[in-house]
Amino acid sequence: MSGILAVVGAGLVIGNYGRPRGMSERTQAAATSFWDAIAFLLNSVIFLLIGIDLPLTSLLGSAGLVVAGFAIVTLARAVAVHGLVLLLRPFGRAVNYRWQLLISWSGLRGAVAIALLLSLEDGTGDVATIKPIAYGVVLLSIVVQGATVAPVARRLLSHARQGPA
Repeated sequence: MSGILAVVGAGLVIGNYGRPRGMSERTQAAATSFWDAIAFLLNSVIFLLIGIDLPLTSLLGSAGLVVAGFAIVTLARAVAVHGLVLLLRPFGRAVNYRWQLLISWSGLRGAVAIALLLSLEDGTGDVATIKPIAYGVVLLSIVVQGATVAPVARRLLSHARQGPA
């Protein structure tokens, strides 16, 4: 067994069984607030590191590839979501098409890809080519999808109340 998988499994068990039984509602709220603040802080540090690591000229020079990469990862997520939902149908697990669209659109990419890129050494030309594209895709994902996910959700959910999709 993997140590990482064991820790994830332990976290799932403790989070789902231990938390409601071992913590009062006030303690749960405090723990949630604490981890939300930590997540915000760590995300801020990661995106600060992007600003330090990436010259704006290299990002602008890769604009076409950034837009193409954004389109590819958005399409790939949609294919994965819709494909997995098709696999669930034989088990009686249907997911409304509007929810599938919302899941696909709200798939913001970010911290993990950036952390991986920051760990690469700049010694090779491939890294210098990949970094602005990946950073740009993450930035475009956050700006475009992050700014539009609420209106998209409202629109999809308002249509869902009007009738089946």
